[in-house]
Amino acid sequence: MSDHAEVLVFNTPEPKQVGVEVLSRLVADGIVQSTVTDCTVDGPGYLKGPSAEKATRYVNQARSLSIRYHEGGALYSSPEGGGWLTCPSCHQRLEDERVSDVPNPLKCHRCLGEWLLGEWTLHGCAFGTVAFFFWDWVLRDGFIDQVHAWANAPLVRIHYHL
Repeated sequence: MSDHAEVLVFNTPEPKQVGVEVLSRLVADGIVQSTVTDCTVDGPGYLKGPSAEKATRYVNQARSLSIRYHEGGALYSSPEGGGWLTCPSCHQRLEDERVSDVPNPLKCHRCLGEWLLGEWTLHGCAFGTVAFFFWDWVLRDGFIDQVHAWANAPLVRIHYHL
C-alpha cells in the first residue's frame, strides 16, 4: 500500500469542537470505527468502518483516519514537497525553505515584510487548526461536501504523500 492521504484541513478558532463534531458524525455513519487504535500510518487514529463506501469508492484500499490539532494553526503540505507560498505584498514565491518548516510569522526575503502564515497565498498546501488525514482513501466529492457542512469552517483539501 502506498502511504498517501487525502487531508481535509479546517481553519477554525474551535479546532477541538470541530474535531469532535466531525468524528462523532463519521462514527455514527459507520465510516470509521469508534475505538482509537495504534494501527494507523502516523500514530493513533481510527480504522475504516463498515460503511466506509459512503466516503470512498475504493473501500479495500482505505486504511485509517488520523486527526491533528494545532491551536495556533499549522501549515500542512506533503513531506515530498510541491507546496509553496507567495508573499501577500510583493508576490515573491517562497522557494528556499520547505513549506512544512517555515516559521510563523514569516518574513519575506524580497520586500522584508512579515506576515502570519494564514495571510500568505498558499499553493498546494493549507493553513489550519485541525486536519483529518484519510490514509489511502480516495474521497468522494459529495462526502467532502458533507464533512465541510459538519465542520462549518473554511476547508482546504490537499494530497499528502510520505
